[in-house]
Amino acid sequence: MIGASSGKHLSYWIDTTRRTDYPALPGDVSADVAILGGGLVGLTAAVLLKRLGKTVAVIEARRIAEGVTGHTTAKVTSQHKLIYDTLIKDHGEEKARLYAEANEAAIDRIEAFVNEKSIDCDFRRLPA
Repeated sequence: MIGASSGKHLSYWIDTTRRTDYPALPGDVSADVAILGGGLVGLTAAVLLKRLGKTVAVIEARRIAEGVTGHTTAKVTSQHKLIYDTLIKDHGEEKARLYAEANEAAIDRIEAFVNEKSIDCDFRRLPA
């Protein structure tokens, strides 16, 4: 999809999602944790920290889910090209395994959110 004003390709997710233009907060804000970035990772961290009783400020320069998350294919995966080969070479098999397990746990967390909140997003597990 091409944006009418810029002539650049426009992300489907950004083009079809309601805008989230929140005003800047006036004055000082106090929070236990500040998260920079309101994409999938930042918002997931915010929800998990809130569940632990923390006060959280999500700081986004533009609009929620407009950056990396907004320009994805909406595929969540733990298979990241040849990164495992690089991780093994540079950091060893144990670190590569931990990276893979962390990514799998993140996918499990996303699936749990979808189920907990009955989010209609066509989430499904598929073989690689």
